Amino acid sequence: MARSFYVSLLIVCFRALPAFCQAEDDSSPARRAPGTPLVSMLPPKDAPELQASHPLPGMPPTLVNVSTSPIENHDSVPPTVLPTQEGCGPGASGPDAGEEIESARKPVSRLWGGAEYLLWWQKSMRVPPLVTTSPPGTPREQAGGLGQPGTQVLFGNGREEDNPLSGGRFSLGYWFDCDHTVGIEGTYFFLENAAIGFGAASNGVPVLVRPFFNASPTVNAQASELVAFPGAFVGSVLVSGTSWLQGAEALGRVRLCESCCDDCQCCRDPKWRVDLLGGYRYLNLREKLEIREDLVSTDPQNLLIVPGTRFQVDDRFRTENEFHGGELGVVSEIRRGRWSVQGIAKLALGTNRETVDITGSTITTVPNQAPMVTPGGLLTQPTNIGHYARNVFAVVPETDIAFRYQVTQRLRASVGYSLIYWDKVVRPGDQIDLVVNQTQIGNNPLIGPARPQFFFHDSSFWVQGITLGLQWDF
Repeated sequence: MARSFYVSLLIVCFRALPAFCQAEDDSSPARRAPGTPLVSMLPPKDAPELQASHPLPGMPPTLVNVSTSPIENHDSVPPTVLPTQEGCGPGASGPDAGEEIESARKPVSRLWGGAEYLLWWQKSMRVPPLVTTSPPGTPREQAGGLGQPGTQVLFGNGREEDNPLSGGRFSLGYWFDCDHTVGIEGTYFFLENAAIGFGAASNGVPVLVRPFFNASPTVNAQASELVAFPGAFVGSVLVSGTSWLQGAEALGRVRLCESCCDDCQCCRDPKWRVDLLGGYRYLNLREKLEIREDLVSTDPQNLLIVPGTRFQVDDRFRTENEFHGGELGVVSEIRRGRWSVQGIAKLALGTNRETVDITGSTITTVPNQAPMVTPGGLLTQPTNIGHYARNVFAVVPETDIAFRYQVTQRLRASVGYSLIYWDKVVRPGDQIDLVVNQTQIGNNPLIGPARPQFFFHDSSFWVQGITLGLQWDF
């Protein structure tokens, strides 16, 4: 009887062995196909039921399959997939999740920020001839006059401030989806103050003169105001100017087209890509130009001016340009390994608010008397002193190119070139009128033409230079 029991047990094991091996093969991690989710090792609900039977009297019960259908393997059972997290990157799920193999190769970030160092040059300020000199021995009536023999321009009659300027540009952007198809970005940049200047002082030699055209009816010719001349005046003259530029953008960004990499389907790291930009642009340019004289009369034979009388003459010209407009642009990028080249072309159309402020004063101090202040210097008189403003249509194109290197999965370094052009601005030097009716100097009644006059004089403006930047994907 014992022999019959062991024979029956061997038959049952032999019949159950194929089904057991098949289930073990399907659930084994070593044999599971790559990318196949892990499945539950519990038996399926519709597996055949094993019941106890007693084939021979006195023998222990054995388990036999009472189902008439063959034992099914686990392939027919729906797999139990392990839970995943929502979001971007490896292991992500949801409508924005990419393929697992692509996400593992490159992490996907929606928020990014960048900072760039700017080494830029800007179009210099045009300044008319403001300070001149003449050789010793030049007659007083001809000293420093424009067009007179021996006259040399010490400052002006051209463009100044050709030195490079340092600045910064900062960017922040956000993608609304993991595939980077729609996003927004903001940019702000600034440049340090550009400064120009000239200063000279003399006890009479060398000669210092401020030239102008005298439009009074009795003269109507080139003339000059003496700052330092032998036996007549000792004094100094100082010219200073500054320029400051800043700007900002708020743009939307939409993917137009791209070329996917060869080994994936999700286009998360394309070979090339083109995006459309659209939004708002702001630019602000503030400049000023000041001319100051400080001179003392030393001529004892001058019956009109008491020797020792001091004159402090100031002319001040300030301008501001404020641009507001809509902007459209295109961004294109080509990648090869860690290296990439990005080009940007943008065009903004809008309104430029032009503002000009002209002020001036003269402080006259006669010995043993209180100082007397009168409006107007030399090139600023009651005929042009005031606040002026207008709105004009302006165009601002920009182009950028950058060579970028992927340092880490999240950090990118770049070096590039940028150019911004502004077709219509007002600048201080262009608002100076060198024609002066001398009859009104000293707050006297005007006789003859009302000069100097103010007219809006526009010119173009540009900045260009090198950029060095870092971009971080959060």
